[in-house]
Amino acid sequence: EELKAYRAGGMKRSPALCAELPPPSERGVATGFEGVSRVAASGDVESGLLRRDAQSPIDPRTIPVGSDRLPVGDGGQLFRSRAGIQDFILCVGTIDRRNNQLMLLAALESCELPLVFISEGESNDEEYLALCRSFKRAGQTVFFEQLVPELLASAYQAARVHVNVAWAPMPGLATL
Repeated sequence: EELKAYRAGGMKRSPALCAELPPPSERGVATGFEGVSRVAASGDVESGLLRRDAQSPIDPRTIPVGSDRLPVGDGGQLFRSRAGIQDFILCVGTIDRRNNQLMLLAALESCELPLVFISEGESNDEEYLALCRSFKRAGQTVFFEQLVPELLASAYQAARVHVNVAWAPMPGLATL
């Protein structure tokens, strides 16, 4: 339904997670921050939303995340040789509505470059995964699950571009 509304021009952003929603307290949603001594956020936008949405005063701390322990780069050769794909668009993360892969597929419908999805494992939304898998595009669409760290690092290096189209305001942890 979201894709139909988007294509009809009736929706610009997901109503489920956009920052313009009223705070949870105005929607009758409990936040669960009572008694919490520390809240970590992945960025300044998320910190602001947490401050706004908490029903009790909190002071979120922005914690940078990432890793310097990735395998030494191979320029993408390992992934290209194993997957047989090159010059592709890469999207990494669990296949689910919050990560917005269906809209990415729609945006790239006429693009002839291959689109590669790599997820951490099983989707928590099989219906959404099935919609994404069945979406027809001009270019090839490939889904991989749980690559070993060396192959995942190689996929990032092999990609022409990496995209993160999640509705949440943070840069996806998968990107980092």
